[in-house]
Amino acid sequence: HSDRASKRRSASSKNRDTRGEKGKKDVAISNHSASELKKEENIIIKYGSLFLLVAQMVGLVLLMRYSRTRTSVDGEMYLASTAVFIMEVMKFIICIGVIFFSSGLSISSLSSELNTH
Repeated sequence: HSDRASKRRSASSKNRDTRGEKGKKDVAISNHSASELKKEENIIIKYGSLFLLVAQMVGLVLLMRYSRTRTSVDGEMYLASTAVFIMEVMKFIICIGVIFFSSGLSISSLSSELNTH
């Protein structure tokens, strides 16, 4: 009779071990999927930033070409360096926006990211 009881105890401890291992596997899978999501988010941010900055540069070239070839009534033109400066300010705002988005839309996280890098 005691032999059967010890077999039941060992079987139940094996079941607990199996459940513990399964739980560990679930945690490992969830950690793996979390890292995959983070990688996917980083890829989206990387290519989104690239797209925005390329669109900004193409826009600068096209708008400067259009505005400089168009004849104005006064004949006065703006300085090209002013247009470049404005576009650099826009690029700075885009980059801050991307960092703000990637830091979880939090001002304190944004500040931390800017101080770190």
